[in-house]
Amino acid sequence: MDTPHPDWIGIAAYEMARPAAREAEASGYEDGAVRVLGVLLRVSADAGLQGRYDAAVARLTTRS
Repeated sequence: MDTPHPDWIGIAAYEMARPAAREAEASGYEDGAVRVLGVLLRVSADAGLQGRYDAAVARLTTRS
């Protein structure tokens, strides 16, 4: 069996992280959302991701 190319592993991880971020945001798990969105931002320059990350950070830091 051939070892998967590292690029394919990264793409698969990215594809799995996208729904994980949406689920964390939808469930109110802001710490998880910030972590996953931060990972996604390292590999994507998507402005939508940046906005979601900023919003999750704001929600996380405004909690008492």
